[in-house]
Amino acid sequence: MNTAITLKTESSFYPADNTAAKPKRLVVLLHAYQGGPQQMQAIASVVRRELPDADMWVPRLQLSTFSWANPDQIAQEVVEQITSCDHQARGYDGITIVGFSMGATLARKVWALANGARPDGTVGPGIAWGKRVDRIVQ
Repeated sequence: MNTAITLKTESSFYPADNTAAKPKRLVVLLHAYQGGPQQMQAIASVVRRELPDADMWVPRLQLSTFSWANPDQIAQEVVEQITSCDHQARGYDGITIVGFSMGATLARKVWALANGARPDGTVGPGIAWGKRVDRIVQ
């Protein structure tokens, strides 16, 4: 089993090392303001070593000094991308969201949206994978 992983500068999906079995977990790593996916390198290495059967998704978030991106829209895009990963894997047993700094704030927003929170303060039906988020690490 190869536990080495090198994160790219763009949004990337890293399949589990154990390709013989269906991945049971998705780990999402959300970087800080003015950071990028590579900022999460040390965490990705620990995840790969400790959870070799987990898929990892590390998006590049629009969190730069001159970004005009709406944080609500960034969180919604993360929700849509996790939905795509979950669909392709035919449903993970568990999902872990790890956020650093601004990524931690977005992790909470992503969880809330996935569980039915709406921008107007009401709550509607959530997304199937929302109930499978069993850990948010900040």
